[in-house]
Amino acid sequence: MSFIRDISQTIEVSTDNMARHYFARGLCEACVGAFREAVEDLDMVLRVDESFADAYLVKGKCAFLCGDTAAAFECYRRIMELGKDDPRGCIHAGNLLVAAGELEEAGRMFASAGNSAIAYCHLAKVF
Repeated sequence: MSFIRDISQTIEVSTDNMARHYFARGLCEACVGAFREAVEDLDMVLRVDESFADAYLVKGKCAFLCGDTAAAFECYRRIMELGKDDPRGCIHAGNLLVAAGELEEAGRMFASAGNSAIAYCHLAKVF
């Protein structure tokens, strides 16, 4: 894909904000279904900036689509650790629990997401 090639060239010549460049390429790879490649780039992002919550979010989705539920859950757990006001980690972890049939635990996870309309919608679905 030409846009992935363009970002790769940018990474080769850039000396600043490498995390953002790798994130852009990982996001593009995820969008075209190259999930394993996306995970590799997102791992690079997280080596440079381990507080990059969006990288954990996309990596978690890619890991799940590669069949690695444990890695996905770990990514969402990291989001929960990074931002107590960011409900995305709880919501996505709750969705994994729903997929595993753990509805009671999923409900607790959604409830812990704080004051989030999306979390409340998911919570209503499990009860």
